[in-house]
Amino acid sequence: MNQFKINQNISLLGMLHRITGASFSDLWIIIPGMLLFALPYLRIRQYQNESFRFLFLSSALLFMVLFSTGTETYGYLTAMVAVGIWYVKTPTQVTTPRLNLFLLIFCILLTSLSTTDLFPRFIRMDYVKPYALKALPCTLIWLKIVWEQLTQNFACSSEKIETS
Repeated sequence: MNQFKINQNISLLGMLHRITGASFSDLWIIIPGMLLFALPYLRIRQYQNESFRFLFLSSALLFMVLFSTGTETYGYLTAMVAVGIWYVKTPTQVTTPRLNLFLLIFCILLTSLSTTDLFPRFIRMDYVKPYALKALPCTLIWLKIVWEQLTQNFACSSEKIETS
């Protein structure tokens, strides 16, 4: 019922529905999302590393905001905490610092500041709200978190951090 409400469903699901204008089952997005969310659980040897566990926390917090049709603006407080944890604990802070910084700034601008008067009104009212673009930076960061969990060796990254 809240699929096309302007102040609700400000999630990945809402963004895709609004951008495409199509009415389709959310399961087409939720099931692949659940698979991506669950895949890192197969990397059992990485569980002992604190950074890996913190990325799980970030992923879970972002997942509940991005894949819920009931997401409202205030739900993004949780998402911003997740983004902060990711930025501090990611092992790619050494290898891709510019990309990580870009994603963080993009997230702060579009997710946090897009609903304030610091953001140009015409962009906020004509693009951000109608298309639920608030979810875009968090979606990109969530996909990066999943990619990091699937590809990074957290034991090596924690050894580098401890020796420096």
